[in-house]
Amino acid sequence: MEIAINKRLISVINYLKSNKLIYNESDFSKKLGIGKSFLSDMKAGRKEITEPTVLNICAVFPQLNKEWLLTGKGEMTKEEECSDIQPEYVLHFTKLESALKILESGKIKLSKPSAQQDFYEKEKHRRLLEKYNYNEESALKDFDTNRFFSTIVSDFSLDGKSTHFNSLLWEMYAEKHTGVALIFNVNKLIEENKDVNIFGLKIKYDKHIYNRKFDNIEDTLKYKHTDFSIEDEYRFFVKSDSEDCIIDISKSLSWVFLGGNFTEYYKLKNLNFDKISKCTVDSSGRLVGTLNDDTSIKIKNSIIPYEETIDYKDKYYLEVEENNKLLKKQVETLEELRKYDTEKNKHAEEVSAAQDAKAKTGT
Repeated sequence: MEIAINKRLISVINYLKSNKLIYNESDFSKKLGIGKSFLSDMKAGRKEITEPTVLNICAVFPQLNKEWLLTGKGEMTKEEECSDIQPEYVLHFTKLESALKILESGKIKLSKPSAQQDFYEKEKHRRLLEKYNYNEESALKDFDTNRFFSTIVSDFSLDGKSTHFNSLLWEMYAEKHTGVALIFNVNKLIEENKDVNIFGLKIKYDKHIYNRKFDNIEDTLKYKHTDFSIEDEYRFFVKSDSEDCIIDISKSLSWVFLGGNFTEYYKLKNLNFDKISKCTVDSSGRLVGTLNDDTSIKIKNSIIPYEETIDYKDKYYLEVEENNKLLKKQVETLEELRKYDTEKNKHAEEVSAAQDAKAKTGT
């Protein structure tokens, strides 16, 4: 007999509490941006649990299986979800310095299993390698040729809608909301790296991972413990024994999001990329990023090397020296600002060259 959807909702709440993903029902309501009385009505069957409500729940808790919550089919969580489903977009959280290297070079260096800094990943590999008696140097070296790059499945789309973020992931992987999230188109990323036979797959989650029987040692890279299912991770793999296994991302990079606590706009001034937005909190209290030219323009206006306290909205400034004082002069367009920067750099080079020539002649 099929369990009613309100009973499935109760099961979800109990699961989230038992796994310490929420403290209580009040915390659950707060994370979803709904009232406690509304949640009580849904649990009691007095209010309909609509598909948008289910989508909202699964966006906040991506480890939950949307199909199960809607219809009762499958499992509550994505522990055994098929890993060959390819998302349209994925995102990669990182600190600003790492993001700048990626954006400036248009490339990403893939990791090898033995070089992982994450304690859990290292311990997982150690235990499973030990279980499979992979102690020989040649076997370990072969295992290390499975280079990978970790991303997270995203609901990103280029239609001007908002994409939702899990605040915890910004906290953990993007330096407490001061870092960056890079959005990639999966098809384009695979296409621009087809010469290295790259492929991607969705990570599976299993709470019994250490007791699981794997067909081969490489498959251990495709599983993580259920505790990490909140990541909804998608990994790209390349088989390589090169010390520097690098892939191109210049064509697949679709958008850049800045964390809510991001302040170092001046470091973005020289980037040749303008699809940049900053995260905000919507009316329901959820962390979102809006994808349209308006939000991008607001960020571009801020990409200038001055104090963060200045209101840059719809304004562009350049730095002008007058009477031995540095003044901020407003200009009409970003193009004018860039033109000024180019002329300023050219003038500085000419002055430097003249000084060098004078020093060589001794005059």
